[in-house]
Amino acid sequence: MKRHNSTKFLSTISKELKPLNSAEDLVSLGISGSSKTLANLRSLGLGPAYVKIRGTGVRYTREAILSWLERDSTFIQ
Repeated sequence: MKRHNSTKFLSTISKELKPLNSAEDLVSLGISGSSKTLANLRSLGLGPAYVKIRGTGVRYTREAILSWLERDSTFIQ
């Protein structure tokens, strides 16, 4: 029951994610409330894994976002 909801959600989100996503991308998809929230989670070591790319800033891979959502989200039916 819980697994079905998470699988459907993650499958839907996966189709919307780019290979590399900015904090603003995650906000626009409704994954995070703000880019500041993601920055705070990064500083606490609680957010998705990220890479810093010179000149473009922090980016999140599709796989890192999906792994983080699966690990740290509660799916309610």
